[in-house]
Amino acid sequence: MLRLIRRAAALTAAAGAAAFAYGSLVERDRFTLRRATVPILPAGAKPIRVLHLSDLHMAPWQRGKQEFVRSLATLKPDLVVTTGDNLGHERGIEGLREALAPFAGVPGVYVWGSNDYFGPEPKNPFSTSRVPRRRPSSLAGSTSRGSGSTSRASAGPT
Repeated sequence: MLRLIRRAAALTAAAGAAAFAYGSLVERDRFTLRRATVPILPAGAKPIRVLHLSDLHMAPWQRGKQEFVRSLATLKPDLVVTTGDNLGHERGIEGLREALAPFAGVPGVYVWGSNDYFGPEPKNPFSTSRVPRRRPSSLAGSTSRGSGSTSRASAGPT
């Protein structure tokens, strides 16, 4: 019985290590562009190209991710929508500004995610109901709570 428990523990540890390696070495640089056609406009209407960005979790040193986002400008979107968790580091706004620079002048809307509003911080993966303890000082005077404010494809109020 003890041998079975040891074997199960070893297999669990190996699976955890493999998942961690895949997530940190492969998946973190596997950016994805998905295309979808949504036929909701009236017949004969000019199509609208919407670029939806989500969960960038940007840090200032992530040049590859910044270049990927910048390259999306070649799609020539009519509207940029970002649905939160754009920041992944306390200085993530630096990388986000660099990544979104080609979209200057393109209409956009955004909603703050928990990382954008409260600032990224380590979280207990076993507690999903924890309320963040503090607001970043840059948002101390803000009254918006991610209510869908409009912007020029930015990650915060302009």
